[in-house]
Amino acid sequence: SSSSSNHGGNGDHACRDQRRLFLSHPGSAKPLMRTLRNGLEFAGFAVWYDETDFLPGDQLWDTLERAIDDCDGFVAWIDADYLGSAWCRAELVVAHRLGKPIVPFGHFDTIEHLLVGDLAFVKDMAVNNPTDASVFRIITNTIHALNHSQ
Repeated sequence: SSSSSNHGGNGDHACRDQRRLFLSHPGSAKPLMRTLRNGLEFAGFAVWYDETDFLPGDQLWDTLERAIDDCDGFVAWIDADYLGSAWCRAELVVAHRLGKPIVPFGHFDTIEHLLVGDLAFVKDMAVNNPTDASVFRIITNTIHALNHSQ
């Protein structure tokens, strides 16, 4: 099929020189991720976010994998719900295998014991604790991670 990976969502009206971020999260984190998406867009990023960029009829995994491959960075809210979701875990593993800069945030002390097997690499990353880091700090850390990945 010749369907385009670009739909009319918020991330697609952006110029191609805009840094593109993929937001990965469990359904329980949607309110937080909406706030983060708005902040990242305000900071000048194009953001791929399921609520705005996934259209009915899209092939779910193909669309997610293409969006991750097309992104410049991967921002993930990692908690027990995230790690309990096969979709979320798969997104994280794909981003890692593709060598995407990953900016994880969550309460690391509550999930560390769950980071095993193909997710063990997260233990070596600086996980942003939202109790200590405001959304603004997470956005700043995202920019920093992307700037140092090139």
